[in-house]
Amino acid sequence: MDDTFGPVLHGEPPREPAHGVHLVHFTARRAFHPARLERVLVALCRGAVRIRGRVRLASRHDTALWLEAAGRSLRIGEAGPWPAAVDDRPRTTATGWDPRTGDRAQELVVVSHRSSPEVVASALREALLTDEECALAAELRFADPFPGSREQLT
Repeated sequence: MDDTFGPVLHGEPPREPAHGVHLVHFTARRAFHPARLERVLVALCRGAVRIRGRVRLASRHDTALWLEAAGRSLRIGEAGPWPAAVDDRPRTTATGWDPRTGDRAQELVVVSHRSSPEVVASALREALLTDEECALAAELRFADPFPGSREQLT
């Protein structure tokens, strides 16, 4: 990983599909539901050439994860605390600053083959917490299937 909290997509790569290959730049402030994200990643890895970026899980409020996938190979692990977890003063980061979440945000770049950008983005959006889950996040426990996982209150 180059810079955990820097921009994941550098420069201005072409966004138009070429030879069936599509680029999706996915961002969201809302955390992923760990089990739903795992299901989406398994499905995406079947048709994705490459996935790379920062992940915010509901089960790890203060810890950023870094995800790298190529073909059917997937690596995901802890990348350290979110800067907002260490110091909650507003600052400029690649994801910007939100009064509620600080700099905690998803940023994934997916290079896919055989899957349209709309399908990829929709699948990732469906893995995010719902409005109801966000409202109850303090009381919910999320099983976490990823390495180094531990169930915890969010």
